Amino acid sequence: MKKLLFTFVSFALFIQAFGQWVDISPTGDQITKLWFKNSQEGFAAGHKIQYTNNGGQNWTELEYFNEQIEVYTCLNNNCYAGINTITNKYIIYSSDNWITYDTIFQCSSQINCIKPISINEIFVGTYNGLLHTNDGFITIDTLLQGTISSILNIQDSIFFAGNYRSFDYGLNWTPLSVGVNSFGTFNSSNNIVSGFDFFTIYFSGDYGTTWSTYPVPTSQGYFEPGDVLFLDSLNILACGPRYHGNYSIMEPGYQYLILSTDGAQTWNPVFYQTTPYDTDQMNSFVYFPNDTIFVCGSNKVLRTYSPLTNSPEQFSDNSDLNLFPNPVSNLLTIYNKNNTHDIFTIIIYNNQGNIVKQISTLQPDNTVNVIDLPAGIYLVKISAKDTFKCKRFVKL
Repeated sequence: MKKLLFTFVSFALFIQAFGQWVDISPTGDQITKLWFKNSQEGFAAGHKIQYTNNGGQNWTELEYFNEQIEVYTCLNNNCYAGINTITNKYIIYSSDNWITYDTIFQCSSQINCIKPISINEIFVGTYNGLLHTNDGFITIDTLLQGTISSILNIQDSIFFAGNYRSFDYGLNWTPLSVGVNSFGTFNSSNNIVSGFDFFTIYFSGDYGTTWSTYPVPTSQGYFEPGDVLFLDSLNILACGPRYHGNYSIMEPGYQYLILSTDGAQTWNPVFYQTTPYDTDQMNSFVYFPNDTIFVCGSNKVLRTYSPLTNSPEQFSDNSDLNLFPNPVSNLLTIYNKNNTHDIFTIIIYNNQGNIVKQISTLQPDNTVNVIDLPAGIYLVKISAKDTFKCKRFVKL
């Protein structure tokens, strides 16, 4: 079907908090989900499907639906939208930017997430289980029972769904050691897997084998994250609703975006919506490492290009400071190319954000003895004058 295209220009509202956040919200819609192909080209879905090719500065309406889209994702040019009403739960599909579209699957249970692997192979998470098709929904298998709120695919063969993990492309599944309800946005730059439920955030740096837990800051009124993004083991973003009434009866609250720079020990608000929401929450991040972060809420889309910590400027990533060997058993060497930086302090954090070693004077050969540290993943903060660099290493 042919449609007129309407272009909306969003006005930038600059929010200064740990970095410069820009309001790039499309006009006139309750946004449910974002999907970006890269930092410039993406979609915002609600009742409308809107498209941008300049990082959200301008949006073009592609299609309008009477029902609210609750799930949205794409694989290359193939896009999928999930709609749940009282009487119908179904997936619609388009391969031409919604000039035409078709219903490709109707479901008896609420659709929570869609993960296309190819044009024919698709995973669907529902309230009643994880569904899988290899032939474009001609035949459907149920792989897991129970509620599947999100599906995460990392490193090609590794899948997470519900409270399960698969190492063989979703053929066989084993339960996780923690009670994850939903998975956070995957950080592909350092393979951090995160999850959450109403009151707990989970962190894994080893593909879900071991987990650290962090409490959601309920004492500050924050509950039920909509999404969690670990930039590293210390810098964490979370978004969701902040309840202003009685949580037990689910009174409306305020959308929020909060940041921790110390491994979830303390949290600071980056943004909150001053008008109570009554239908949805801030619920998804889109992350392009070392480039852009987007976050979406029921009537708000924000973007930042800036570092998210209030710390001094970091060294450049093509860096003249590196660690070896990595993994390490005893002596960790800090490679200081051409003696570019005068190193003043070394602080090592474990994957729970706690300081486990602090050194103010380096050995002449720039080595740090880590033989006393338990095996695991660590973050080392190398400070030099008014700058610092964070590097990760594995202790054997």
